[in-house]
Amino acid sequence: MAVAAPPSTETASQFIARVLDLLPFPASEALTGVKAAHDPICYLCGGETGGEGWDRRDAFTASFTNTNLAKVPASVTVCQSCAAVSRGESWAAYAARRPDLGLKTVHPISWRSYPHAITETSHTIPRGEEWRPLLLDPPDPPFVYMIPTTNQKHLLFRCGVAYSRESFPVQHEEDRVWITPSEFREVVEAAERLFALGMSREAVETGRYPQESIRKAGLAAWREAEDDFAPWRARNPAWVRLAAMCGVRPQRQRAEVTA
Repeated sequence: MAVAAPPSTETASQFIARVLDLLPFPASEALTGVKAAHDPICYLCGGETGGEGWDRRDAFTASFTNTNLAKVPASVTVCQSCAAVSRGESWAAYAARRPDLGLKTVHPISWRSYPHAITETSHTIPRGEEWRPLLLDPPDPPFVYMIPTTNQKHLLFRCGVAYSRESFPVQHEEDRVWITPSEFREVVEAAERLFALGMSREAVETGRYPQESIRKAGLAAWREAEDDFAPWRARNPAWVRLAAMCGVRPQRQRAEVTA
């Protein structure tokens, strides 16, 4: 069935594949036996294919379960970019080109196994507190941020491309989270006040604190810090999860965890 092409826009998959130099990612029998397909719009991301892509029946393995997220179900074509940011072959080739990133390629490790911060000129694999400056003082757009938690789901095609530093999307596992740095800073700093009292990331995120931790921190000090942070759990739980992930903990506390 023919599908009419939308206005020309670059999807997250296409942005990533372009800036990381993943293309062409051939839609031919030469690569794992997949067939070429020629719909003008990508089944998965809804971007333009240029009339050349992968047959959707061959683009993904049987373990791919995100068919319900397809932007254009009538199309039978997956653009080369979506295939490139999902397939293990492209991951292995990219990892070989970027030994500086220390990327593993043992199956089933792939694009889904790492966090990604991608701009027009850079690609980093931030973890934990390394996300703090990226979320509070982001680079010049465009950029794409993806933070997995299970490392088992294809998320890059679900990302949004950020075109502003004042408000931008972050793909945090299943959630598309919009960050406004000036406000998000309040949440991060409130979480860090709890971290400074010795509270764990899980306790800060959930609000469930061990009594021994409260005793060590001092009831009055903990109550003041918790009263500042607690409203955010109801107001913006997605920000709470990100703040608990990226907030900086005292060096002493980190040393105890890694000892």
